[in-house]
Amino acid sequence: MRILFINTGIHHKNKEAFYGYNFDLTEITDINNLKNVNIQEYDAVYSPSTLVDTTAYPDTIFLFGPHFFVFPDERIQRMKQKNNVYIQSSDWTVSTIKMFPISRDVVIKSIPFAVNTQKFKSDIKNSDRENVFVYFKHRNPNELKFVETFLKDKNINYKVISYDKKYNENDYLEYIKNSKYGIWVGCHESQGFALQEALSCNVPLLVWNVKSMSQEYNMNYPNIYATTIPYWDSNCGMMFFEENQFQDSYDIFLKNLSTFSPRKYIMDNLSTDKCKQRFIDVIKEMKSLNTNKN
Repeated sequence: MRILFINTGIHHKNKEAFYGYNFDLTEITDINNLKNVNIQEYDAVYSPSTLVDTTAYPDTIFLFGPHFFVFPDERIQRMKQKNNVYIQSSDWTVSTIKMFPISRDVVIKSIPFAVNTQKFKSDIKNSDRENVFVYFKHRNPNELKFVETFLKDKNINYKVISYDKKYNENDYLEYIKNSKYGIWVGCHESQGFALQEALSCNVPLLVWNVKSMSQEYNMNYPNIYATTIPYWDSNCGMMFFEENQFQDSYDIFLKNLSTFSPRKYIMDNLSTDKCKQRFIDVIKEMKSLNTNKN
């Protein structure tokens, strides 16, 4: 499949995944260079962060996003042409954008980007692992304090990995490779690479999930449905929502620790092959829709 990639800005994890799909790819970094390209030679054009006037190319599929906005602005009205699709990283963010009347009649699809399962893997058997970690991102500091107090009372050695204080990815990888479990106290995620990378290393997680975007600390988001774990099932571990659910959830989680298989979930849902196919499927679906409309 031939893809024209307009790379004027893309999340580095999305970029790594997209390159890993090994499409027949032509990349341009300036929208003005479009005039030098025969777009009809491509199956689709992908522009993650820059809008193109697609009325000049009615027979070409354009995929935009997911880097335009958190909540839709007037640019989304310019994506209403039949050959356009706006992509998001998960179902809940698709639903959020569709809530706004300005998004009516725009095709919006959920396409996650692949986790690097070759880099994020561990050869250490779970039963031989020694580490425990608490991952913290953009939540009320009192919630982290609560979890730390609990672990200290149980004399459990642990490490806090704080997104807010920044950390080195290689240090993170080396620590989670030898982690028997992690406790995740994070905000809403459109995809959540760091969490999925821990799962890819076969680390079961106990997730203190959110229900709303408003739970992101000091951000003043509205009370709109959100989740920390847009990609998740029972293989991955357990989750809970309220502080008073933590102890019971933790006890059940530990009791069942050996039954979880988080890497299997990642391989089944977020591997390079799986995510590449979702990208292809959306392009094929758009081609079929546009053929039927003509």
